[in-house]
Amino acid sequence: MTTGSTLHCYKSPLDVEPIASVQLAGCVLEKLPFDAKKKKSCFTLTVGDNSYLVEGAGDDDVTQWVDELKRVSALPAGEPPSKEAIQTKKLGRGARMKKAAGGKLAASGAGKAMTRRLADEETLNLLRNLKIVIKKDSGNVKKAEEIENDIMKIAIKSFFLVDNKVIPGDAFLDVDAPIRKAFELIVKVWDKKERTSPESLKVAFNTIEQHLKKAEQVLTKILLPHLKPKSLQRVKNIFSYVGSARFLSNIMMDNELEDEVHELVKAIEYYTQFHHYKEDSKR
Repeated sequence: MTTGSTLHCYKSPLDVEPIASVQLAGCVLEKLPFDAKKKKSCFTLTVGDNSYLVEGAGDDDVTQWVDELKRVSALPAGEPPSKEAIQTKKLGRGARMKKAAGGKLAASGAGKAMTRRLADEETLNLLRNLKIVIKKDSGNVKKAEEIENDIMKIAIKSFFLVDNKVIPGDAFLDVDAPIRKAFELIVKVWDKKERTSPESLKVAFNTIEQHLKKAEQVLTKILLPHLKPKSLQRVKNIFSYVGSARFLSNIMMDNELEDEVHELVKAIEYYTQFHHYKEDSKR
């Protein structure tokens, strides 16, 4: 994110504090040839004695970055934006993403839903609360950041595969179905956990795990021809942790996590309220 001629760098799209700020005045920007072997589009940013290699989502994305950074480099320096400004910027970027993808994905209900979800503040809220819960469950900040990073990378890679028509948007309907079943059951368990026997809760958590395992299998099958093993491992990392009966049981039955899990379940419930995928895809 830029303010004036200052580029603010964030570790995650969910963060509000930059990990670094780079003054772009006098910088040198160079777009590099597309690396067909590694399937990467990159550019270099050189400021004084420091040089940065930046990977874009594609050739057009790199061109836009280079043009924009050249434009703002002539402006006065700026301070890091406020939390409110960051949220507005994210929503604005989301709106532009939906507008750009709208024409390409107009025939695909799943594709349109996907762009809405990636840009949706409620989805970001779900990920924020999931990160908090993972951190407290594992006692490991790095684990929470690792899973958050894996989720964001897979979501973005999936979006661009659809956006570039490599994968039809409707393919993700088969991933949404078991996730929706798991989420709906999570909401029910949360609402009735105090009145449910331990045996029934165990069955419910195992059922949720099976639904999410199915989602993992379908997603892996869809992405297998298009992603490297390292990226596919991210899918396994996500589901093996957050989709396990152990994790679900631990967080939902831990009174010390009551507030955090409540917020997470609220975000999950919001997801389950929308049932437009199949209806849109049949139009």
